[in-house]
Amino acid sequence: MDLDAIKLLLRYPRGTTEHLVGVDGFLEFAYKDKLEDTKISCPCEDCVHTILLSRDDVRGHLVCNGMLQSYDKWVFHYEHERLEESIKITLCKMEMIFPPGFFTVMVHLVVHLATECKSAGPVCYRWMYFIERYLGQLKSYVRNKARPEGSIAESYLADEWKSLGRPIGYTLGDNEAVQAHRYVLFNCDAVKPYLTEHGKYLRRKNRKKRLDPNTFEKMQHEEFAGWFKDHVMELERENGTGSIDEDIRWLARGPLQVATKHRAFNIRGYRFRPKRYDKVTQNSGVVLIVKTSSYTSARDKNPILGDVMYFGRIVDIIELDYYRKFSVVLFKCEWVDPTEGKGVQIDKYGCRLVNFSHQIHTGKKGSDEPFVFANQVDQVFYVDDHLYQGWSIALKIKPRDEFELGEEWNDVETEPYHVSKFLELFDISHQKQTWRRRDIEGDTVDAPKVSPDESVPDETVPQ
Repeated sequence: MDLDAIKLLLRYPRGTTEHLVGVDGFLEFAYKDKLEDTKISCPCEDCVHTILLSRDDVRGHLVCNGMLQSYDKWVFHYEHERLEESIKITLCKMEMIFPPGFFTVMVHLVVHLATECKSAGPVCYRWMYFIERYLGQLKSYVRNKARPEGSIAESYLADEWKSLGRPIGYTLGDNEAVQAHRYVLFNCDAVKPYLTEHGKYLRRKNRKKRLDPNTFEKMQHEEFAGWFKDHVMELERENGTGSIDEDIRWLARGPLQVATKHRAFNIRGYRFRPKRYDKVTQNSGVVLIVKTSSYTSARDKNPILGDVMYFGRIVDIIELDYYRKFSVVLFKCEWVDPTEGKGVQIDKYGCRLVNFSHQIHTGKKGSDEPFVFANQVDQVFYVDDHLYQGWSIALKIKPRDEFELGEEWNDVETEPYHVSKFLELFDISHQKQTWRRRDIEGDTVDAPKVSPDESVPDETVPQ
């Protein structure tokens, strides 16, 4: 099995089939050129390479405790020997591409990195770069050169207080992980061909039954994520990992259980915050217009597709991590029932009212959809209506730094003037010019006619 694939499988939650396959792959790599009774250092979370154990004991520790998260390069299990051999081949291939001037001493030193690691151990235990970088950060705290220690202490405490508002780690619940990942899959353009293929698979599987649209949607809603994962992994085994797009590979495996929570998120000129942070200002209101299949009853087999406006408030801002290849920011919201008269209504003044006592997609059921992409929603402000108790008026907010300038400049036809057009303008203005006074009456005088042969005598100046 590929080494990268083994490391990927070891990131799955403990006890899953993928994690067990990753543990077996690690042991095969570690015992590649060793006897079965050889003891190796245990890389689990508890041992941290401090104990030598047999193969069975290492497997038990990895299954129960999991692999050490920071152990990316298996230097204690001779991965550096593989790197030492592969770097020579890599440099030989580079010599066929780059000119001789590219291969300086620094490029040549790459050959000795694996040997240096074998002799001296990991870099973090012997290099001073990390300490020097941190000392440089502490020196930057100094504002009063007469009291450098006090400046460093005060700035360090200020940084600690700032860290309280930074993103925090968050473990997704089972329902949350399924709902968030499902929403990402169903709203990703790259996954649409697989949705179509899964639909054909469901029809073949249930060809003896006549599936109505409502039942078909529910089945695809529940089964697609698992089918998509198995289907992509099967394609990888048959055709190799290079035959599938990189994003599709990581999407199929699903996000990590550990996500990131944010206190605020700025996008498209809006600043969003969860509702628990709404004190003086309000930044949690959202509105979303989506195309939804509407059914009149549970027996309705002919759904109507139409635009439905959903109003809600942000509960959490969660960033899903797809194995550090890419991440997706989602808003977990509480949504008002869009049924007219139940959760939404329009008063006699034309204002749209919402009632948060009637909610849907609360996230308690596996089929709920409380999540939405950050770039899909607009921001609204809710004002309590004193005429209708329990109802709030929804007012849409304009994005920051967006101004209405009246007529769109793109709609105005502009054409650069040429010199000839300027001359035409001057000719027209000259033709309209009049040389006769209009304030008094004039006399018409006949001018004398002079033949071409006659010449006008020059005036003589008297002496």
